[in-house]
Amino acid sequence: MSAKAVLTTNAGIPVANNQNSVTAGPRGPVLLQAFNRERIPERVRGDFPKWDVSVQMMTEDQAHQHPDTPFDITKVWSYKDFPRIPVGVLELNRNPENYHAEVEQAAFSPANVVPGLGFSPDKMLQGRLFGYHDAQLYRVGTNHQHLPVNKPRCPMYNFQRDGPADAKDRLTSNIVGAMGSVSDEFKQRQIAHFLKADLAYGKSVAEKLGMRIGGVAEVAEALAAE
Repeated sequence: MSAKAVLTTNAGIPVANNQNSVTAGPRGPVLLQAFNRERIPERVRGDFPKWDVSVQMMTEDQAHQHPDTPFDITKVWSYKDFPRIPVGVLELNRNPENYHAEVEQAAFSPANVVPGLGFSPDKMLQGRLFGYHDAQLYRVGTNHQHLPVNKPRCPMYNFQRDGPADAKDRLTSNIVGAMGSVSDEFKQRQIAHFLKADLAYGKSVAEKLGMRIGGVAEVAEALAAE
């Protein structure tokens, strides 16, 4: 199943007439003064710009039978054949408090999606999936995803680093299961490496294997001397 997002503005489209287009001042050319003359007063009185957000759904079979390439970014899906499904409203209701931190350091990438979403075979998108992220690494830095403007708003847990305690418990249990049939000498040497990496890590493995920490500490000292 493929989906295409559709944003429809609620602000309308300003159209200038010939008289205003040649007049200087507040009634001057719309294209040059539209933001200052029209958008700022709207925000002052709370009439913020909004877009209706909807999606169109297309099955894999419908994509194969489509008269043209549905994943071509220059093509629009028929609203009749693929009706828009309302999702919500996008509203711009505030200006950044810190322009550098909230605008200059913002690192957008189409590769950042929530779990459960995939990527279409759109060739332009496929290039942008790695191109945008690569550009942010160069422009902002290798830790750009940890900046406040880019990091997840909700707590995120994974099994790579500083995960929840139950993940650490499963890790040591898996290691103990794999080491259960090896010799005590091998267990001592391996636990010694774990203790050197992290004391709590090594202790957890040793306790589950029924090994004495004292004896393992001697092995650790011997390994350090090698």
